[in-house]
Amino acid sequence: MNNLPAKSETPVGLFTPAQIDLIKRDICKGANDDELKKFLWECERTRLDPFARQIYSIERNEKYKDDAGNWKTRKKRTTQVSIDGFRLIAERTGQYAGQLGPEWCGDDGAWRDVWLDDVPPAAARVAALRKDFEKPLWTSARFKEYAITFDGRLQGQWLKMPATMIAKCAEALALRRAFPQELSGLYSSEEMMQAGEPVSPVAEEMNDEIPQDFGAPASGAPTAAAAPTPTQTQAAAATPSLEERAIVAAKTGGAVAVKYFYDKCSNKQQAELKKLFGADGLGLAKYYPNAQTGSGSQ
Repeated sequence: MNNLPAKSETPVGLFTPAQIDLIKRDICKGANDDELKKFLWECERTRLDPFARQIYSIERNEKYKDDAGNWKTRKKRTTQVSIDGFRLIAERTGQYAGQLGPEWCGDDGAWRDVWLDDVPPAAARVAALRKDFEKPLWTSARFKEYAITFDGRLQGQWLKMPATMIAKCAEALALRRAFPQELSGLYSSEEMMQAGEPVSPVAEEMNDEIPQDFGAPASGAPTAAAAPTPTQTQAAAATPSLEERAIVAAKTGGAVAVKYFYDKCSNKQQAELKKLFGADGLGLAKYYPNAQTGSGSQ
């Protein structure tokens, strides 16, 4: 919920002095006065609440050429918006009618409403719906144009939740196309990750739908497989295992998410889950108290 006060004449009036001080110390840590003022104006323009993780100030390392033609690195601060912030701005227009998707496709170009392959999708698409548009506005995002890699391997959330990350990019693109007046010049964290290395880990926190402890098994839980050797395939090294994905489903969605995940798996994957977590393939409750499961699909 957005708890910002009524709109004022100046962006500074949007917050109390104590809130401004907190923003400078925490949300805009290290920002100079001009950078802070610019961020406050962005909050005023978008009516987004930085304390609700709807809008962020991120400092990134940016490469540039000096007058002698040499490549150097400098820090650049930008304002970025979470996907929840995009949705809120669209909803406030009164013209937002929801969306279709997300959908994913592989190299075959066949669109699917759920992505269960062990390799990342080639692309994702989302359709934004407006009450005054005759047709859905489909927009796609190619995985390789946004995914973050280092030495040929996926990094961070792009390694852990590749389908979710590219779907967020597609949704942000679709909403910006559908609402250019309100969203022009605003970009989501997922879109901007390829723009430069974040100076602080706050950029990772911007993945608002992804738990901070994603992929880290709780105490006593089964651990993921050992690190791949150089001879193993890049695809296997770049994607979470079936075991990891099942654990995440249990941690984030409990019984409902686990059963949905299990039912969507192939017969071979279901057999593997049964070996890992018990006869019904859903025995994750002993690792995560909130994942109390019933009987699964047989």
